[in-house]
Amino acid sequence: MHVVECDLLLQMERDDENLDFETFSQMCDEMVESVKLQRRQRSAALREANNEYLCKQAECEAMRAKVETLTAELEKIRRETETLLEEKATYDSKNVNLHEDLEKLKLDDHNVVEELRTAKENDEEGYRTSSHLLCKCMGLKLKKCKDKEELLGVVVKDGVASTLRVDLSDGNPAVVARFLWEEASRPS
Repeated sequence: MHVVECDLLLQMERDDENLDFETFSQMCDEMVESVKLQRRQRSAALREANNEYLCKQAECEAMRAKVETLTAELEKIRRETETLLEEKATYDSKNVNLHEDLEKLKLDDHNVVEELRTAKENDEEGYRTSSHLLCKCMGLKLKKCKDKEELLGVVVKDGVASTLRVDLSDGNPAVVARFLWEEASRPS
């Protein structure tokens, strides 16, 4: 640039032979000041551009650090998600096993209820059989009366015959019959 301006000055000198040294010197000083001003302006613009570049670079570094932090957090979340999915699969498996166990328990419970019902029926049948036999031996008999069972018979005590009618809805017929027999047989 400086060379170009000097060339321009030489061109001006050739164009104007009457140009005196003072004027020429003044023009050179003005040119030098102009060049200095342009350099200062360019330096300022360059500094500004450099500062802007440094700011952008700092922003990029901050953004890169933020991206790295977010990537690390994302990786942590991914690992936690995998762990949670594994735990869920474990719990689902346990849930299936518990459901199967529950079904087995329900089946076992049903079987136990059936066995209890059968045992109760057999037990009641045994009570009835023993009651009938005992009552028959004692000359008593069991009779169904409406929805309940009664013990009917005649007991002789102190030479007096008495008719027995006992409600057996709350007791074992054999036990009641034995009690009555003992009462009737006991001397006064």
